[in-house]
Amino acid sequence: MLSRLGYDATLGQRNTPEAIQALMLSFVVGPVVFVMLGAACLIGYRLTADRAADVRRQLEERDATFDPAGALEGLTGEEREAPRPAPGPTPAPRPS
Repeated sequence: MLSRLGYDATLGQRNTPEAIQALMLSFVVGPVVFVMLGAACLIGYRLTADRAADVRRQLEERDATFDPAGALEGLTGEEREAPRPAPGPTPAPRPS
């Protein structure tokens, strides 16, 4: 790609002004094109409050079953103890 732009990495700052300008344009135009393609993918996507709430509920259900100790064990091969649930609030003593 660099050679197509006329830029020679071995020359560094001694490249022609046209080659450096072409390189700068590629750093601007390339990302703009990909952002526009990403935006085009969202055309027609309707996210309503109900749909967002449903997606959030599904994610919370999925996360509730996730065992981070098992995931780490699968990645590292080391056995790890599953985290214990945080203790809830201590109930107030009942009057006698």
